[in-house]
Amino acid sequence: MRQIRKIESLRSLAELFSNSLMSKAIIGDRSDLLSNRIRKHFFNIPVGNGCNYSDFFKSLYQELSLLYANEYIFKNTILNAVRRDDKYKDSVILDEFTIGKSIADMVIINGKTEIYEIKTLLDKPDRLGQQLKSYYQAVTLVNVVIHKSELDKYMIYLGSDPCGILVNSVKNGLERIRKPEAFSDYLNHTTLFKLLRK
Repeated sequence: MRQIRKIESLRSLAELFSNSLMSKAIIGDRSDLLSNRIRKHFFNIPVGNGCNYSDFFKSLYQELSLLYANEYIFKNTILNAVRRDDKYKDSVILDEFTIGKSIADMVIINGKTEIYEIKTLLDKPDRLGQQLKSYYQAVTLVNVVIHKSELDKYMIYLGSDPCGILVNSVKNGLERIRKPEAFSDYLNHTTLFKLLRK
């Protein structure tokens, strides 16, 4: 697959992995959505009957991992790490879970509850402080997952915050830099009961 340089194309292609587009294409029986999106960026790739979408998506995933490590790539890396670790075998994983006024990218429940907040190269840390405050109202363990190249910036930004820090890189996958410390100062019973109802 040729290198894709334009950020608009990368963003558009990354949406091929989104739940909403997949749901419309597969559940809604709208395979033309996928075909049209692929044709828009790759004129020479045959799409339609007999097209090997599996090979195409594998190749696209590798390309995006290198050039446009979006949230889907990060979540997939976290899921793969969890899947390989026996201590997570009975876990419940929640995606895009609303807590207060923030949405946690991933919540893993396994006797204890941990939140994983993803910050890709496309994100800025300016909302992170408020997000962490919301999360600590419901859980005591929070992790921030960042691109390896952003480590210095986030180490300064997070300072002595009790959250864990993990870095994601194409070469090494997910690597823990700092373990989360249990932090209960902001726990809020109202927030906890609202979550239990969900």
